[in-house]
Amino acid sequence: MNKQEAKKRIQKLREEISHWNYQYFALNQKTDITEAARDALKKELSELEKQFPDLITPDSPTQRIGSVLKGELKKVRHAKKIYSLADVFSLDELREWEKRVKKLVPGQKIAYVCEPKIDGLHIVLTYKKGKFVRAATRGNGIIGEDVSHAVRTIASVPLKLKKEVDIEVGGEVFISKKSFEKLNKSQKKKDQNLFANPRNAAAGSVRQLDPKIASDRDLDTFMYTLTNLSPSKKVLDEQSQSGVLKTLRSLGLKVSPDYRITKSIREIDDFYQEIKQKRDSFQYGIDGLAVKVDNLVQQEKMGYTAKTPRWAIAFKFPAEQTTTVVEDIIVQVGRTGAVTPVAVLKPVSVAGSTVSRATLHNQDEIKRLGIKIGDTVVIQKAGDVIPEVVKVLERFRTGKEKDFKMPKLCPVCETKLVKPTLEVVFRCPNKKCFAQQRNALIHFVSKKALNIDGMGKSIIDQLIEKDLVTTPADILTLKKGDLLELEHFADKAADNLIKAVEKAKTVHLGRFLFGLGIRYVGEETADLLARNVLLEPSPTPRLRRAGRGRSRTLKEAIDSIKKMKIEDLEAIEGIGDKVALGIHQYFQDKNHLKLLDQLIKAGIKIDPLDFKIATKKSRITGKTFLFTGSLKKFARDQAKDLVRAKGGRIASVVSKRVDYVVAGEKPGGKFKKAKELGVKVVSEIEFKKLIR
Repeated sequence: MNKQEAKKRIQKLREEISHWNYQYFALNQKTDITEAARDALKKELSELEKQFPDLITPDSPTQRIGSVLKGELKKVRHAKKIYSLADVFSLDELREWEKRVKKLVPGQKIAYVCEPKIDGLHIVLTYKKGKFVRAATRGNGIIGEDVSHAVRTIASVPLKLKKEVDIEVGGEVFISKKSFEKLNKSQKKKDQNLFANPRNAAAGSVRQLDPKIASDRDLDTFMYTLTNLSPSKKVLDEQSQSGVLKTLRSLGLKVSPDYRITKSIREIDDFYQEIKQKRDSFQYGIDGLAVKVDNLVQQEKMGYTAKTPRWAIAFKFPAEQTTTVVEDIIVQVGRTGAVTPVAVLKPVSVAGSTVSRATLHNQDEIKRLGIKIGDTVVIQKAGDVIPEVVKVLERFRTGKEKDFKMPKLCPVCETKLVKPTLEVVFRCPNKKCFAQQRNALIHFVSKKALNIDGMGKSIIDQLIEKDLVTTPADILTLKKGDLLELEHFADKAADNLIKAVEKAKTVHLGRFLFGLGIRYVGEETADLLARNVLLEPSPTPRLRRAGRGRSRTLKEAIDSIKKMKIEDLEAIEGIGDKVALGIHQYFQDKNHLKLLDQLIKAGIKIDPLDFKIATKKSRITGKTFLFTGSLKKFARDQAKDLVRAKGGRIASVVSKRVDYVVAGEKPGGKFKKAKELGVKVVSEIEFKKLIR
């Protein structure tokens, strides 16, 4: 085949592939040819383009995946400001909105277009002469981020429209429920953070610098707005929102097939109730209806507020709530002695799970809610995980309800509770309280502390019940015979757990200090304290001469901390006065010192890697990092460990002392604060380069 023949064949192949893509992705129709046949066409096109590379054009179906971007996403200005919709959650609020709308076009009849509101990421596509030019996020409505490299990989986004028009179209990028489940299974296999919901997954995929990531995640789109960039050239056949949807579809773009034209609030509510009932059957997430005035001329007269269009509203589904009865209010004692009231509920299903308890936080929260034992309450799932009491339905009261009073004594050890000054919680001051000891043991073996594989809460409970352990040191001296006394423990299980215990005896000093459960000392503070101790001069001349100047035993490290005064601890960057006091008190307490001696005798040793980390220099040695948002390449704990391994520090609060803020997906307030303070913000890709 000569070049001229190849050119004609390539053009035919592109037209044929585009035709079948339009049928399958935009019209959602079954095609007359199989996916394998479509793949064969694409393969032939790809081979011809390899043979004649000068015939490759940007709108070719083979050119969806480009190269990896370097650095941050570029900023782009939208042709027209992108507004977001105001929300209403009830029929009364919707009626109030309609009253305002009717005042803006007095005497005129109004029809509405209702579309399922997709729970995705708003995206803006720009086409010039029908060819894909750019895709951008909404951003602040005026300036967004250029995500063309990722969006062009989405099969439902045509690289060439069916007409040569200059337009900017808006819509949603989303991921189907099925694809979301598949993605999270893949994340789990790779030991990476799971996505919280499909919207986060779609948003994170689009903002990845590597377009192959977006391509592999099976993203989809629905488009619903249109801006004509060339006013002299007619695009719309009819001046209506329903006409916009028809036009978008005729151009080759995908639109929701489930929209409906309505003529009254009653018809809107009927459709709302219908969609709400069918919500779970949709293959993608929706969170309500987008209700828009159909007539575009009326839309123009109604105009906009500073943030929202007056002619459109989001009629949102309510948060998943239900009602139940508070059968009792009990208190739980935590590792630090904090006593927390908990509502015991009549079991009820909400957001797909059965709920029987809800935290009430403290006495002040109980007073704010006015909750009593026996009350009927409204509960909802907060963040799809933690149930919370939203409201007490006082009209259901019969007079038999009982007030809750915080007990004066610890429910476990019967020690008198105390309420420290400036704190809202009551505490059990008895350090030998069984509940505190149990939770301390669970904390000691947890993933962020000694990380003893296979020793969970149920094993700890059995060990306590059999009087085999009372302190963390007892865990480290367990024998195989002890474990064989436990339920469901045979030789192999016992051997594996003993091996895990032995392995855990060699531990990073920071993890060991965190596992002790020192009040106010979290993971980062424990690491700061450990690093400070490891960087002190070696206590013996022999070790200094041997070139291992900072190597030390666990006993020497503990002795160093014991000698520190409160002002010495406060001098460590990142440790405040309250934390310093907590550390000082712990290492002066006779019971704690006794436990530390027992742990040393049980064979706890500092991991030799700690000394290498403390002495080895890298380009991030001494630099402070803060992580915000969801990371894709690393688990959060893994990323922190990598920073520490290179001599860096971790912060939890944004300040000018932070050198780098690593921003993942949906970074939130810390990202904004970093920008305000001028702290350097880096992407996950840039972070990966820093720690090489």
